[in-house]
Amino acid sequence: MILRKIPPSLLFICLCSFYPGTSIFYKNFSSNWDTYDFGNITTGDKVSCTLCITNTSNAPIIINNIIPSCKCLTLNKQSGYINPGGKLKIKIHFDSTGKALGEEHQNVIVCFSDESYYSFELKVFINAKTGSCAKPCVE
Repeated sequence: MILRKIPPSLLFICLCSFYPGTSIFYKNFSSNWDTYDFGNITTGDKVSCTLCITNTSNAPIIINNIIPSCKCLTLNKQSGYINPGGKLKIKIHFDSTGKALGEEHQNVIVCFSDESYYSFELKVFINAKTGSCAKPCVE
C-alpha cells in the first residue's frame, strides 16, 4: 500500500495543508491574512498579492521553505529569516491561464526551521472571457 511508504508526519502535513490557518506547534508570528480572496477574474488573468509575516517572538524565526500548492503560483521568496519584531514580505503571483472556470483554492505553506508549518489559503473565482464560450459552441 502506498500510504505505508509515506512517513506519518509528512502525510499529516499533506492532509492538513488543505485547511487555511492550519499550524503544527508554531504561532510566534502574525500575518496580514490567513485567507486571501482575489475575487472575480477572467481566465488568463494574472493577479498578485503580498503576504506579510511579522515575528512576534523574542527570538529570530527561520523559514526553511515556502511551498506553493500549484505551478499556477509563483513566489518571490523560497525562504527567509525574520528578526524579533521584523517582517518578511512574500509576493505571490497567481496565473489563471489553463485553469478551470469557477472557484479555485490554492495554498502557500510556510515551513519553519523547527519543522512546524503554517498554511495560507488563496481563493479566486475564474470567469470566461467576454465573447468566448466556456463550453464548445453549439450552432
